[in-house]
Amino acid sequence: MVSNDSEYDLVPHDPTRKVIRGESSLQASTAGTNLLQIQLEAVAKMVSRRAGELSQERGYKTVRKKDIKDAYEEFLKPQSVLMEASDDLGKWQDKMVKHAENTPLYLPEDE
Repeated sequence: MVSNDSEYDLVPHDPTRKVIRGESSLQASTAGTNLLQIQLEAVAKMVSRRAGELSQERGYKTVRKKDIKDAYEEFLKPQSVLMEASDDLGKWQDKMVKHAENTPLYLPEDE
């Protein structure tokens, strides 16, 4: 059972523990499992809240699959942007190194 921090008890304890064990191949502590349950509930609340807003903006009185999908994608967007930026920085770094190596002042480290 989840501590009093959980409002809805969305994710039962044993399946949560199984996910942790299955994805990490390690044992799962009760405290760690409880925390993951609370965090999953927090994500569900944020996505649900935003899905409700999207549904209302679209003129619906029912939260639909598309609303949940779009809200979840919005939730993940900052992570996606950071990963894309990281990839771009790596590409720019490679270009800058190649450019630097082609300048007249470049001295290879071996010499």
